[in-house]
Amino acid sequence: MLAVQKEVGDDRLFMKVGEVLGASSRTLEDAFLTAIRTRMAEIQGRDFLVKQIKAHRANKAEKVRRGYINDSPPRPANSLS
Repeated sequence: MLAVQKEVGDDRLFMKVGEVLGASSRTLEDAFLTAIRTRMAEIQGRDFLVKQIKAHRANKAEKVRRGYINDSPPRPANSLS
């Protein structure tokens, strides 16, 4: 459903399908719309997390590049060197 919606460029296509389903079963319409909204929210959540981790990694890389933080692994406490 979401792939078709994206391909045709109609971000409300799921509502139209819900109306068609609702003509025969209000329960089916509600279940369908809930499932689609859940999937859309999950996609938005994943996109948000991807952006957050990319920004975090870029910020960390910049700090390492500028020498603000040391990105090498810590040495053991009993190290003699």
